[in-house]
Amino acid sequence: LQRGRRLRVLRGHTGVVRCLQYSRAHDLIISGSWDHDIRLWRFSTEIEEESSPADCIATLSGHEHWVSWMQQRGTILISSSGDKTVKVWDLAQQKCVRTFLTHHTDAVRCVAFEDDVMVTASFDQTIKIWRHTE
Repeated sequence: LQRGRRLRVLRGHTGVVRCLQYSRAHDLIISGSWDHDIRLWRFSTEIEEESSPADCIATLSGHEHWVSWMQQRGTILISSSGDKTVKVWDLAQQKCVRTFLTHHTDAVRCVAFEDDVMVTASFDQTIKIWRHTE
């Protein structure tokens, strides 16, 4: 393997970082953590200096347990958590716009979605299929 060159170190979470999304097109890194928060980080590969607190442009709070999974589609972010919920975030408004109570008995580990169908998988050893409507 060739050695890479570190461009930045982003600090700010107070718990283990569990999941990441990276959008080079938007110069954005999204991180989810055991501290229950999702953070949005402005990042450009053109900048080669160490991080400062200003790198974190927003903190999305709302999960009551660790963030286990995230997926970004445009300005929408879907996240799941140890609190057994799935949340839909509007990144432009930087707020939660919908919470799904999944009725899992343990943490929601990951989610797949397409159009109006959402599939959740949990540490409770089940997969649940949902049809969601506005």
